[in-house]
Amino acid sequence: MIQITLARLITLGLLLLNVALVTAAQVLLKAGTVKFAAVSQSKGVVSAFFKIIVNPYIMGGTSCYVLSLVLWIYILTRAKLSMAYPIMSLSYVTVMVLSVLLFRENINFNQWIGALLIVVGTSLIFIFK
Repeated sequence: MIQITLARLITLGLLLLNVALVTAAQVLLKAGTVKFAAVSQSKGVVSAFFKIIVNPYIMGGTSCYVLSLVLWIYILTRAKLSMAYPIMSLSYVTVMVLSVLLFRENINFNQWIGALLIVVGTSLIFIFK
């Protein structure tokens, strides 16, 4: 039976916000790795390490992960883990789409079918108790 209440809609909104934070973290970390090649050529491991961790993209991605952790803990007070965690798999789809748009990555037909199955599966998990 389909049961969608205001509380479930709020939980869904929080879950989708968490998916967005995890997606942003992945995209920012990827953007930050563009400079890794130059950093790896620099002198000294310690110097390279500090250049990497102060990279604004890496810092932004890490911040998004920290925020998503705090939000995730709150979500777990409102939702069953067996319902909430599968919804987080939507981040696979959002990261894949943004990889195409932002980094010009190629996605094959099978990957798109897999993404569609993730969306359908997570929808079924949330809608039906």
